Formats: sequence, C-alpha cells, structure tokens
Amino acid sequence: MARKKGWQWPWIVGGLMAVVVGANLILTYVAISDPSFAVEEDYYQKGLDWDDKRAQDRANDELGWSLKLDVAPERSADGTIGLTSSLADRDGRPISDAKIHLEAFHNARAASIQRRDLTRDGDGRYSTSLLIRRPGLWEFRFEVSSGGQQFTHTIVEELFRR
Repeated sequence: MARKKGWQWPWIVGGLMAVVVGANLILTYVAISDPSFAVEEDYYQKGLDWDDKRAQDRANDELGWSLKLDVAPERSADGTIGLTSSLADRDGRPISDAKIHLEAFHNARAASIQRRDLTRDGDGRYSTSLLIRRPGLWEFRFEVSSGGQQFTHTIVEELFRR
C-alpha cells in the first residue's frame, strides 16, 4: 500500500506541540522548585491590614520598648545556633514576663521560615535556637506581648560573614 504525499506533516506538527508542552512542564517545575523564590505569606491580607500595621508602629513608638538580639558566634555540630534577646522598657528596665514569638528566615530563602516561641531566661532575657545553614542576611520578626501590651520589632542582621 502506497502512502499519500504529505502524510508526515500531522506527525511533525504533533511532535512540535509535544516539544512545546514538555518545555513548558520543565520550565514550570524549575520555577516552582526554586528555593530562592518566595511570596510574602498572607500578602493580600497584610495589604488590607496596612492601617493596623501603622497603628502598631505608633503603639511601638509610644511603648518605647527595646529588643536586642545576640547571636552565638559559632554554630553547633548539627548546624543550630543559639539566639538570645533582651527586652527592656523605655527606662531600660528588663521586661521579664513577656511572651515572644519569632519568625526568622534567610533573605535568599524567604520561603523557608523558622518559627519559635522564645524561652524566658529571667531578667528580661529570652532564648531559642535556630538551624542556620547559610551565611548572609537574615530577617528576624518578633511579636511580643506583655501585660496586655503588644510590641513588634524586625531585625535584619548579617550572620557568619565570610
């Protein structure tokens, strides 16, 4: 049986379409598996709550509290590092009855957020440990509550500069 002239064109068009679909699947996989890509969590709701954030910023200023972060100079064998924060009121007196929640992430891996509740060590000092795998800029977002007051603070710090 003889084949008609041009019988190969449907196969060529189908093959080209398969290449395009395959390339798009590969590009989609690369795009969604990139650990450096991140979208701010609940970004839409945070945008709607912008006025609340500004009100919290004013409340932070009125409270006058200060929160400092101390990072241990060396990592342990398992890659964790000790973090200690000190919390004081406007007059520099330690605040020892606070509950502190921390969200920390490396700026180049912002999708990988570590969340911790800090442990009270007394005299306004609180501690926790984090898994720090890479040096560079880290962002630490603190939410503090004490005596019915709310305080937020963000610290960006370079860790383990090479």
